[in-house]
Amino acid sequence: MPAMRFATRETTSIEIYGKNTLIPATLKNLSVTGACLEAKDPTARLREGDLVCVTVYLSQLKKSHRVSAEIIWHKTGRMGVNFINSEELVEKFKERAARSV
Repeated sequence: MPAMRFATRETTSIEIYGKNTLIPATLKNLSVTGACLEAKDPTARLREGDLVCVTVYLSQLKKSHRVSAEIIWHKTGRMGVNFINSEELVEKFKERAARSV
């Protein structure tokens, strides 16, 4: 059963781990396991499998929250991400490093 999603329009930024790029975006919907994001620039170089850090700016609370995620689908500026914890992030980096050797 898919996780329940909640519509939102929070301002976010997406940083691809290992690259020095910050991509402005909008959080379209959110669930416990992931989110749908829309990059302000539809030509942003994001692709399936990218490991990213998503920063959500919570304007009403005057706070921000950062979470690691993996892009699981991407269509012209819009993408779905799965949230991952720090242990999963490290494992994914190790797997990718082992494949590139």
